[in-house]
Formats: sequence, C-alpha cells, structure tokens
Amino acid sequence: MRWRGFSIRDDNMRIDIKDAIFALFFVIAGALILLFGETWGLSELAIGNISVFIFSVTTLYVSLSYDKWKRNKEYEDKRKGILKGIYKEIVERARYLDYFKNLLASQPDDLYIPLFPPFPKSAWESAIANGYYDPQQQSWVNYSHIYNATDN
Repeated sequence: MRWRGFSIRDDNMRIDIKDAIFALFFVIAGALILLFGETWGLSELAIGNISVFIFSVTTLYVSLSYDKWKRNKEYEDKRKGILKGIYKEIVERARYLDYFKNLLASQPDDLYIPLFPPFPKSAWESAIANGYYDPQQQSWVNYSHIYNATDN
C-alpha cells in the first residue's frame, strides 16, 4: 500500500496534512499578530487589517482545499462505480459463456448453434470515454483482454 502522506480521516471528510499545516500556520500567524502587534510597534488599525487579512486567507485556503477534496472524491467514486460496472459485465459474460459451454457439452450431436446476444459494454465504453482507461496499467490491459476474448 502506498501512502501519499498522512491524513486525518473521517467518514465525511479527508484533510491532507499539508493543508492542515498551512491552515494552522496561518492561524498561528494571525494570533501572533493579534497578541504581539503592539509590542512590535504596529498600530491597532494595522494589527486589525493584517489579522483580518490572514484569517480571510486561511478561510479561503480551507475552502479551496475542501473543494479540491470534494472533486477528487467525486472522481474516485465515479471511477469505482465504473469498475464495479466492468466487473458486473465480465461476470455476466462469463456466466453466459459457461452456460453455453455446458449446453454444448450436454448436446454434442445437435447441430443447432444458438445465437449469442450482444454482450453489454456500456461500463467499458464509459471508462474509455471518460478517460479512466489507462493502457499502461496491468488491470486495464487484463480488462481489455477479457472484453476482446469474449467478443470473439
């Protein structure tokens, strides 16, 4: 298993450690300016403006991080759904071909050859159309091989 960094994980949200560190850094910087601004020789107006700016940037950063997380989660959910669809299509093809093999084994003298219905390919075509298909990844090569073999 590869780790892409430590993350705080909840059922509803995943926060990347980099994003958490940046947000914490911004909050600490704003708090330091509020606490020690006068000792550093800043006026109250400057302290207020700087701290409001820092807290606004923090809020914006957290919001953008959440949007990035949400987009990635939607992409991952869609990819998993397509993979489940591909799995179901492959299982359906395998069941039909197994049934056909058993049918031919039970009636070897019968010259009747049943017609194959067109196998479903919607999940496979959706994966290719949406750019999920990666010919460099071995699992996608295996899926392609299965689809081509069962089409023949």
